[in-house]
Amino acid sequence: MKIKTMVYPVLLLVLAAMIAVPTVGRAEDGALPTLADWFGIEDDQGLIQKLDVPAVSDQGVEMKLNEILIEGSRVYLGLTMISDRIVASHSLQIGEMKDGLRIGDETFTLQEGTFSALTDVYSDGAYDGKASIVLFADVSSELLAADEISMTLTIDKIHYSSDSGFPEELNGEWAFDFLADGTIAKELTRRATLDHEFVGNRKPYTATEMIVSPIQTRIGIRRNVPGEYEFKNVDVTSGHLIYYEEGDLLGFIIEDTHGNRIEASEPDNNRRKTDPDVIEFDFFTKPGHSGWEWLKDAKVVKVTPYVATLAGPENDAEGIARYHALESFRVKMNPSENELEKFMADFEPDYQIEDVIDTANPYVKPVRMMQTTESGIAILLDKVLITEDRLYVSVLLGLDQEGDPPTKPASFKINGAGIEVGPIVPYPEDYFEVQHGGGGGGGPYIHVLHDAPLVALSGVGSPLLFSDGYVSTKNPIQVKVEIISLEVCWNDDPEAEYAADLSCFTENGSWFFEFEADGTELAAKTKEIELGETLEVSGQAVTLNRLRFNPMELILFTEGTEVQMRAETNLIDLAAYFETDDGTRLRFWENSFPYAGFRRTFMDPAVIQSLEETERLKIGFCVADPEKVEPHHSYFDLDYYICDPAWSTVVDVR
Repeated sequence: MKIKTMVYPVLLLVLAAMIAVPTVGRAEDGALPTLADWFGIEDDQGLIQKLDVPAVSDQGVEMKLNEILIEGSRVYLGLTMISDRIVASHSLQIGEMKDGLRIGDETFTLQEGTFSALTDVYSDGAYDGKASIVLFADVSSELLAADEISMTLTIDKIHYSSDSGFPEELNGEWAFDFLADGTIAKELTRRATLDHEFVGNRKPYTATEMIVSPIQTRIGIRRNVPGEYEFKNVDVTSGHLIYYEEGDLLGFIIEDTHGNRIEASEPDNNRRKTDPDVIEFDFFTKPGHSGWEWLKDAKVVKVTPYVATLAGPENDAEGIARYHALESFRVKMNPSENELEKFMADFEPDYQIEDVIDTANPYVKPVRMMQTTESGIAILLDKVLITEDRLYVSVLLGLDQEGDPPTKPASFKINGAGIEVGPIVPYPEDYFEVQHGGGGGGGPYIHVLHDAPLVALSGVGSPLLFSDGYVSTKNPIQVKVEIISLEVCWNDDPEAEYAADLSCFTENGSWFFEFEADGTELAAKTKEIELGETLEVSGQAVTLNRLRFNPMELILFTEGTEVQMRAETNLIDLAAYFETDDGTRLRFWENSFPYAGFRRTFMDPAVIQSLEETERLKIGFCVADPEKVEPHHSYFDLDYYICDPAWSTVVDVR
């Protein structure tokens, strides 16, 4: 490709916007080069559309719009100009044109491609007053989703070489209204959202998207570049220090599981400044080497970034593979719904996990966010429940079973997950005395909601009460859930009574969900009642500080029930209960972190209604009956306890 060599101030903008990737092919004798010539490809797929738009003449320059290429979120336009001012390859140039392309109510800046006015591609090298122009613009992808796209191209100035040798502007109006076919681009384009952060040579980058077409594949990059420019040592053996806004990043190698591989290492010189310290740009494959043949149907590909270091090349491989490879990441392609995903999207079962979540509960809200893993497991965040001291998200795991009949797993579970909630609103100082306790849980590993496909119920949760404060349910809560490991196990002997010998499959990854949850409805019914009452329970003083009350949850803050204290007294088997006006009587669960006391969450609609209607709540304590229970052995049923009426009090909750 020939590059313009005449460097004067106006053309500096053009040069900064030049695309480095195409290799210009030679046009037929007597014909001006086309977009296919500019890319150096044979457009066998028909991605480049011919346009039948009338030519426009002004200021002695006739301009005609001939072709359009829509590729992902970029629009390329091929034009010709006829003028007696064209006497050299750089005689007339358009350069950068702000608001030059209109689609709907939005306008986009046009940039000029590299073979502007390259009439010397003729075999005889003669200039006959004709020139080819390539313009391109980065466009919002949503505006290119229609089957038929109405566009307006407006050019109001042309830069030309004057007799003095300095550029001058030729002001006029060359405007074109036309329709583009959006179906071709949608059929012959694949797009994947990346949002992958990585660090190369101590510089942070974010890969934002990957776009694949029969012409080229490109990966979008966002980079913070505050302050002064940086330099990159491409190869220490050459001794050349070259400034690149892409820093030390050399590009990417993209490969699938079948050995197919391409290199996206051609930097796009079109920089997009989203703010003063952020630069966005792209890395392209060479035109005609996009990997379209296998990428168009790929489910998952591996992407590896490469950076230059002061050590120079690390091996004798070809291309950027000679340099330092960063950690690879996987990209899911072609995210169309499969049969399992369609089923999960429509599957809304009823289920209950005691004291955790019940889909019949009016305070349980939908989330309905789904991702599919590389192995085909569907992860559906289904419901969320926010109580006074806990947030819980139910997770449905979908699995296509294999075999005839399908083999039922012995276990199917989340092996590793994390959850973040916020914001933290501190309690007043000395609101409660922090106690440290522990706990555990277990099985069943699998709670089946549906067979063929198999859907299992799991979940993740977070406390809302912390040692340094709490997440207020009065405000919307930001929730971030990351699932990092899934496990599926099959019993090698399905006839065995116990699954002693298991064959397990573990899939690790990072399936990230973020959403906003609302617990304000229940928070509006939450009351805090100061108690300040001390009861003598079997010779031990128990102080009731306060009660937080709503129809779904009771939290009782106490003193004198700490683990250490009970270990030294007969209160080791202490139990607490409450009783409503209609006689509903249930035990509290002991709580030791982050506060000393008791709590209980309710899923039963009858209990919730009873609490909503009660005016006076009885709170009482019991100790284990030595004739019914073994020492220090936990029994949940209050029939195993002695509950003296003197160890109780009545609270007006109205």
